[in-house]
Amino acid sequence: MRVLHVIAHFDRGGSELQLAGLIRAAHGVHWDATLCVLNPGYPLAHELHEQGIPLVELEQRRRRDLGRVARLRSTIRAGGFDVVHSTLWRGSLVARAAASFRGRPAVVMAERAAEWFRPARERAVDHVLRRVTDRYVGNSEAVKEFICWAHGVGPDRVAVIGNAVDDTVFHPGPTSPRTVARIGSVGRLATQKGYDVLLAALPAVLARRPVEVEIVGAGEQEGALRRQAGALPVRFAGRIDDQGEVAAFLRGLDVFVLPTRFEGLPNSILEARACGVPVVATAAPGVAEAMPSGSHLVPIDDVPALAEAILAALDGASSSETLRPPSFDDVARSHLEVFQAAVHQRRAR
Repeated sequence: MRVLHVIAHFDRGGSELQLAGLIRAAHGVHWDATLCVLNPGYPLAHELHEQGIPLVELEQRRRRDLGRVARLRSTIRAGGFDVVHSTLWRGSLVARAAASFRGRPAVVMAERAAEWFRPARERAVDHVLRRVTDRYVGNSEAVKEFICWAHGVGPDRVAVIGNAVDDTVFHPGPTSPRTVARIGSVGRLATQKGYDVLLAALPAVLARRPVEVEIVGAGEQEGALRRQAGALPVRFAGRIDDQGEVAAFLRGLDVFVLPTRFEGLPNSILEARACGVPVVATAAPGVAEAMPSGSHLVPIDDVPALAEAILAALDGASSSETLRPPSFDDVARSHLEVFQAAVHQRRAR
Protein backbone atom coordinates (compact mmCIF):
# COMPACT_ATOMS: atom_id res chain seq x y z
CA MET A 1 0.00 0.00 0.00
CA ARG A 2 1.21 3.50 -0.90
CA VAL A 3 0.19 6.37 1.38
CA LEU A 4 0.70 10.09 0.81
CA HIS A 5 0.76 11.99 4.12
CA VAL A 6 -0.19 15.65 3.66
CA ILE A 7 0.28 18.46 6.17
CA ALA A 8 0.56 22.22 5.72
CA HIS A 9 3.37 22.95 8.18
CA PHE A 10 5.89 20.58 9.73
CA ASP A 11 7.36 22.37 12.71
CA ARG A 12 8.13 20.36 15.87
CA GLY A 13 4.68 20.63 17.42
CA GLY A 14 2.78 17.77 19.00
CA SER A 15 0.76 16.88 15.89
CA GLU A 16 3.81 17.02 13.65
CA LEU A 17 5.90 14.83 15.98
CA GLN A 18 3.08 12.29 16.13
CA LEU A 19 2.92 12.19 12.33
CA ALA A 20 6.71 11.88 12.08
CA GLY A 21 6.72 8.97 14.53
CA LEU A 22 3.89 7.27 12.64
CA ILE A 23 5.69 7.59 9.31
CA ARG A 24 8.98 6.28 10.71
CA ALA A 25 7.26 3.23 12.22
CA ALA A 26 5.16 2.48 9.15
CA HIS A 27 7.44 3.10 6.17
CA GLY A 28 8.58 -0.10 4.54
CA VAL A 29 6.83 -2.18 7.22
CA HIS A 30 3.11 -1.46 7.11
CA TRP A 31 2.99 0.73 3.98
CA ASP A 32 5.21 2.81 1.71
CA ALA A 33 4.97 6.38 2.95
CA THR A 34 5.54 9.68 1.16
CA LEU A 35 5.45 12.95 3.10
CA CYS A 36 4.00 16.03 1.41
CA VAL A 37 4.48 19.39 3.16
CA LEU A 38 2.60 22.29 1.60
CA ASN A 39 5.09 24.87 2.91
CA PRO A 40 8.76 24.01 2.28
CA GLY A 41 11.85 24.32 4.44
CA TYR A 42 11.08 22.53 7.71
CA PRO A 43 14.10 20.72 9.21
CA LEU A 44 11.93 17.92 10.60
CA ALA A 45 10.72 17.09 7.08
CA HIS A 46 14.30 16.92 5.83
CA GLU A 47 15.28 14.69 8.76
CA LEU A 48 12.66 12.20 7.64
CA HIS A 49 13.86 12.49 4.04
CA GLU A 50 17.42 11.75 5.15
CA GLN A 51 16.05 8.64 6.90
CA GLY A 52 14.70 7.36 3.58
CA ILE A 53 11.17 8.82 3.50
CA PRO A 54 10.25 10.31 0.09
CA LEU A 55 9.48 14.01 0.50
CA VAL A 56 7.38 16.34 -1.65
CA GLU A 57 7.48 20.05 -0.85
CA LEU A 58 5.09 22.25 -2.80
CA GLU A 59 7.00 25.29 -3.95
CA GLN A 60 5.27 28.42 -2.71
CA ARG A 61 4.71 30.22 -6.00
CA ARG A 62 1.78 32.14 -4.60
CA ARG A 63 0.11 32.40 -1.23
CA ARG A 64 -3.34 31.15 -2.24
CA ASP A 65 -4.24 27.52 -1.72
CA LEU A 66 -5.64 27.23 -5.27
CA GLY A 67 -2.18 26.81 -6.79
CA ARG A 68 -1.27 24.19 -4.21
CA VAL A 69 -4.44 22.23 -5.01
CA ALA A 70 -3.46 21.95 -8.67
CA ARG A 71 0.12 20.93 -7.92
CA LEU A 72 -0.95 18.44 -5.25
CA ARG A 73 -3.52 16.94 -7.62
CA SER A 74 -0.73 16.32 -10.13
CA THR A 75 1.35 14.68 -7.39
CA ILE A 76 -1.54 12.41 -6.38
CA ARG A 77 -2.29 11.40 -9.96
CA ALA A 78 1.34 10.67 -10.77
CA GLY A 79 2.14 8.85 -7.52
CA GLY A 80 -0.27 5.93 -7.77
CA PHE A 81 -1.23 6.30 -4.10
CA ASP A 82 -3.83 4.09 -2.48
CA VAL A 83 -4.49 6.55 0.36
CA VAL A 84 -4.16 10.29 0.91
CA HIS A 85 -3.83 10.86 4.67
CA SER A 86 -4.14 14.51 5.70
CA THR A 87 -3.47 16.02 9.12
CA LEU A 88 -4.92 19.25 10.57
CA TRP A 89 -7.41 21.53 8.90
CA ARG A 90 -5.38 23.63 6.46
CA GLY A 91 -3.48 20.72 4.98
CA SER A 92 -6.66 18.67 4.87
CA LEU A 93 -8.50 21.42 3.01
CA VAL A 94 -5.93 21.37 0.21
CA ALA A 95 -5.55 17.56 0.22
CA ARG A 96 -9.28 16.84 0.02
CA ALA A 97 -9.81 19.44 -2.69
CA ALA A 98 -6.87 18.02 -4.65
CA ALA A 99 -8.22 14.48 -4.38
CA SER A 100 -11.64 15.40 -5.76
CA PHE A 101 -11.40 13.66 -9.11
CA ARG A 102 -12.73 10.51 -10.74
CA GLY A 103 -10.71 7.44 -9.83
CA ARG A 104 -9.19 9.14 -6.80
CA PRO A 105 -7.48 7.23 -3.97
CA ALA A 106 -9.09 6.80 -0.56
CA VAL A 107 -8.96 9.90 1.64
CA VAL A 108 -8.46 9.79 5.42
CA MET A 109 -8.45 13.02 7.45
CA ALA A 110 -6.93 13.34 10.94
CA GLU A 111 -8.18 15.90 13.45
CA ARG A 112 -6.01 16.49 16.54
CA ALA A 113 -8.07 18.81 18.76
CA ALA A 114 -11.68 19.41 19.77
CA GLU A 115 -11.98 22.87 18.21
CA TRP A 116 -15.58 23.63 19.14
CA PHE A 117 -14.90 27.27 18.23
CA ARG A 118 -14.25 26.40 14.55
CA PRO A 119 -15.92 29.09 12.41
CA ALA A 120 -19.17 28.26 10.63
CA ARG A 121 -17.62 28.94 7.21
CA GLU A 122 -14.94 26.30 7.81
CA ARG A 123 -17.53 23.81 9.03
CA ALA A 124 -19.52 24.51 5.86
CA VAL A 125 -16.43 23.61 3.80
CA ASP A 126 -16.01 20.42 5.85
CA HIS A 127 -19.61 19.46 5.13
CA VAL A 128 -19.00 19.87 1.40
CA LEU A 129 -15.74 17.92 1.45
CA ARG A 130 -17.13 15.01 3.48
CA ARG A 131 -18.22 13.43 0.19
CA VAL A 132 -14.55 12.90 -0.72
CA THR A 133 -13.45 11.94 2.80
CA ASP A 134 -13.76 8.18 3.29
CA ARG A 135 -12.64 7.98 6.92
CA TYR A 136 -11.69 10.27 9.79
CA VAL A 137 -9.24 9.70 12.64
CA GLY A 138 -9.40 11.45 16.01
CA ASN A 139 -6.91 10.99 18.82
CA SER A 140 -9.53 10.90 21.60
CA GLU A 141 -13.23 10.30 22.13
CA ALA A 142 -13.64 14.06 22.62
CA VAL A 143 -12.14 14.68 19.17
CA LYS A 144 -14.37 11.98 17.68
CA GLU A 145 -17.43 13.77 19.05
CA PHE A 146 -16.10 17.04 17.61
CA ILE A 147 -15.54 15.46 14.17
CA CYS A 148 -19.11 14.16 14.05
CA TRP A 149 -20.38 17.67 14.86
CA ALA A 150 -18.03 19.74 12.69
CA HIS A 151 -18.10 17.48 9.61
CA GLY A 152 -21.64 16.23 9.91
CA VAL A 153 -20.71 12.53 9.75
CA GLY A 154 -21.79 9.49 11.71
CA PRO A 155 -19.56 7.88 14.34
CA ASP A 156 -19.11 4.79 12.13
CA ARG A 157 -16.82 6.85 9.85
CA VAL A 158 -14.55 8.01 12.70
CA ALA A 159 -11.80 5.91 14.30
CA VAL A 160 -10.15 6.82 17.60
CA ILE A 161 -6.40 6.19 17.65
CA GLY A 162 -4.55 7.62 20.64
CA ASN A 163 -1.15 9.28 20.59
CA ALA A 164 2.02 7.24 20.93
CA VAL A 165 4.94 7.87 23.26
CA ASP A 166 8.49 6.72 22.57
CA ASP A 167 9.23 4.77 25.76
CA THR A 168 12.91 4.52 24.83
CA VAL A 169 13.03 8.28 25.48
CA PHE A 170 10.22 8.98 27.96
CA HIS A 171 10.55 6.73 30.99
CA PRO A 172 11.17 7.10 34.74
CA GLY A 173 14.70 7.86 35.87
CA PRO A 174 16.68 8.66 39.00
CA THR A 175 15.64 11.73 40.99
CA SER A 176 17.73 13.98 43.15
CA PRO A 177 16.50 15.50 46.45
CA ARG A 178 15.55 19.18 46.36
CA THR A 179 14.85 21.70 49.11
CA VAL A 180 12.42 23.62 46.85
CA ALA A 181 9.71 21.81 44.90
CA ARG A 182 9.88 22.15 41.14
CA ILE A 183 6.77 22.67 39.00
CA GLY A 184 6.98 22.70 35.24
CA SER A 185 5.24 22.45 31.92
CA VAL A 186 5.98 21.95 28.22
CA GLY A 187 3.91 23.66 25.56
CA ARG A 188 3.46 26.59 23.23
CA LEU A 189 3.25 29.95 24.95
CA ALA A 190 -0.22 30.53 23.56
CA THR A 191 -3.60 31.44 25.01
CA GLN A 192 -4.73 27.84 24.46
CA LYS A 193 -2.30 26.46 27.05
CA GLY A 194 -3.53 28.65 29.91
CA TYR A 195 -0.17 29.55 31.42
CA ASP A 196 -1.65 32.87 32.51
CA VAL A 197 -3.85 30.84 34.87
CA LEU A 198 -0.82 29.01 36.27
CA LEU A 199 0.93 32.32 36.95
CA ALA A 200 -2.22 33.70 38.58
CA ALA A 201 -2.39 30.63 40.85
CA LEU A 202 1.27 30.76 41.84
CA PRO A 203 1.00 33.36 44.66
CA ALA A 204 -1.54 31.16 46.47
CA VAL A 205 0.85 28.21 46.16
CA LEU A 206 3.82 30.26 47.37
CA ALA A 207 1.83 31.44 50.40
CA ARG A 208 1.87 27.86 51.68
CA ARG A 209 5.18 26.45 50.46
CA PRO A 210 8.20 27.49 48.37
CA VAL A 211 8.22 26.35 44.76
CA GLU A 212 10.02 27.07 41.52
CA VAL A 213 8.32 27.06 38.13
CA GLU A 214 9.93 26.38 34.75
CA ILE A 215 8.07 26.43 31.44
CA VAL A 216 9.57 24.99 28.24
CA GLY A 217 8.20 26.46 25.03
CA ALA A 218 7.93 29.53 22.85
CA GLY A 219 5.07 31.46 21.34
CA GLU A 220 3.23 34.70 20.83
CA GLN A 221 2.27 35.06 24.50
CA GLU A 222 5.82 35.00 25.83
CA GLY A 223 6.08 38.76 26.37
CA ALA A 224 2.75 38.97 28.17
CA LEU A 225 3.57 35.97 30.36
CA ARG A 226 6.96 37.35 31.31
CA ARG A 227 5.33 40.64 32.35
CA GLN A 228 2.71 38.74 34.36
CA ALA A 229 5.38 36.63 36.07
CA GLY A 230 7.20 39.74 37.28
CA ALA A 231 9.27 38.83 40.35
CA LEU A 232 7.70 35.38 40.79
CA PRO A 233 10.13 32.42 40.80
CA VAL A 234 9.38 31.54 37.18
CA ARG A 235 11.85 30.65 34.46
CA PHE A 236 10.99 30.54 30.77
CA ALA A 237 13.40 28.01 29.30
CA GLY A 238 12.54 28.60 25.65
CA ARG A 239 11.91 25.94 23.10
CA ILE A 240 13.64 22.54 23.32
CA ASP A 241 13.54 20.39 20.18
CA ASP A 242 15.59 17.44 21.40
CA GLN A 243 13.19 14.85 22.83
CA GLY A 244 15.85 13.44 25.14
CA GLU A 245 16.31 16.87 26.71
CA VAL A 246 12.53 17.23 27.11
CA ALA A 247 12.41 13.85 28.89
CA ALA A 248 15.27 14.87 31.19
CA PHE A 249 13.43 18.09 32.02
CA LEU A 250 10.24 16.16 32.85
CA ARG A 251 12.08 13.70 35.09
CA GLY A 252 13.40 16.65 37.08
CA LEU A 253 9.90 17.86 38.04
CA ASP A 254 7.90 17.22 41.18
CA VAL A 255 4.63 18.11 39.42
CA PHE A 256 3.74 18.72 35.77
CA VAL A 257 0.99 21.30 35.21
CA LEU A 258 -1.03 21.92 32.04
CA PRO A 259 -3.88 24.43 32.57
CA THR A 260 -4.98 24.12 28.93
CA ARG A 261 -8.24 25.51 27.55
CA PHE A 262 -8.67 22.95 24.75
CA GLU A 263 -6.83 19.90 23.44
CA GLY A 264 -7.24 16.66 21.54
CA LEU A 265 -5.01 14.32 23.52
CA PRO A 266 -2.03 16.27 24.91
CA ASN A 267 1.35 14.69 24.19
CA SER A 268 2.97 16.57 27.06
CA ILE A 269 0.74 14.89 29.66
CA LEU A 270 1.35 11.44 28.17
CA GLU A 271 5.11 12.07 28.18
CA ALA A 272 5.11 13.37 31.77
CA ARG A 273 3.15 10.34 32.93
CA ALA A 274 5.51 8.03 31.03
CA CYS A 275 8.31 9.62 33.07
CA GLY A 276 6.41 8.89 36.29
CA VAL A 277 5.66 12.55 37.09
CA PRO A 278 2.38 13.53 38.85
CA VAL A 279 0.16 15.68 36.61
CA VAL A 280 -2.28 18.49 37.34
CA ALA A 281 -4.43 19.61 34.41
CA THR A 282 -7.71 21.21 33.46
CA ALA A 283 -10.77 19.18 32.52
CA ALA A 284 -10.62 20.32 28.88
CA PRO A 285 -12.03 17.95 26.24
CA GLY A 286 -9.59 15.10 25.63
CA VAL A 287 -7.45 15.74 28.71
CA ALA A 288 -9.26 13.30 31.01
CA GLU A 289 -8.47 10.48 28.54
CA ALA A 290 -4.77 11.14 29.11
CA MET A 291 -5.07 11.02 32.90
CA PRO A 292 -5.36 8.06 35.30
CA SER A 293 -8.22 7.71 37.72
CA GLY A 294 -7.69 9.75 40.87
CA SER A 295 -5.82 12.48 39.01
CA HIS A 296 -6.22 16.16 39.70
CA LEU A 297 -8.45 17.64 37.03
CA VAL A 298 -9.71 21.16 37.67
CA PRO A 299 -12.19 23.41 35.84
CA ILE A 300 -10.82 25.56 33.01
CA ASP A 301 -9.70 29.05 34.12
CA ASP A 302 -10.33 28.27 37.81
CA VAL A 303 -7.34 29.87 39.56
CA PRO A 304 -8.12 28.79 43.17
CA ALA A 305 -8.86 25.20 42.12
CA LEU A 306 -5.59 25.01 40.18
CA ALA A 307 -3.61 26.27 43.19
CA GLU A 308 -5.23 23.71 45.49
CA ALA A 309 -4.61 20.88 43.03
CA ILE A 310 -0.92 21.80 42.71
CA LEU A 311 -0.53 21.84 46.50
CA ALA A 312 -2.30 18.47 46.80
CA ALA A 313 -0.05 16.98 44.12
CA LEU A 314 3.06 18.30 45.90
CA ASP A 315 1.79 16.67 49.09
CA GLY A 316 1.52 13.36 47.27
CA ALA A 317 -2.28 13.28 47.17
CA SER A 318 -2.49 12.65 43.42
CA SER A 319 -1.77 9.56 41.39
CA SER A 320 1.76 9.22 40.00
CA GLU A 321 0.91 6.06 38.09
CA THR A 322 3.44 5.55 35.31
CA LEU A 323 1.82 5.41 31.89
CA ARG A 324 2.34 2.39 29.66
CA PRO A 325 1.72 4.14 26.34
CA PRO A 326 1.11 2.62 22.91
CA SER A 327 4.16 2.52 20.69
CA PHE A 328 4.33 4.15 17.29
CA ASP A 329 4.21 0.66 15.79
CA ASP A 330 0.93 0.06 17.66
CA VAL A 331 -0.45 3.31 16.28
CA ALA A 332 0.76 2.42 12.76
CA ARG A 333 -1.07 -0.92 12.91
CA SER A 334 -4.26 0.84 13.94
CA HIS A 335 -3.90 3.33 11.09
CA LEU A 336 -3.34 0.48 8.65
CA GLU A 337 -6.74 -0.96 9.59
CA VAL A 338 -8.36 2.42 8.91
CA PHE A 339 -6.52 2.82 5.60
CA GLN A 340 -7.56 -0.66 4.47
CA ALA A 341 -11.20 0.03 5.36
CA ALA A 342 -11.06 3.33 3.45
CA VAL A 343 -9.54 1.65 0.37
CA HIS A 344 -12.18 -1.09 0.47
CA GLN A 345 -14.94 1.52 0.70
CA ARG A 346 -13.48 3.55 -2.16
CA ARG A 347 -13.16 0.52 -4.43
CA ALA A 348 -16.67 -0.63 -3.59
CA ARG A 349 -17.96 2.71 -4.86
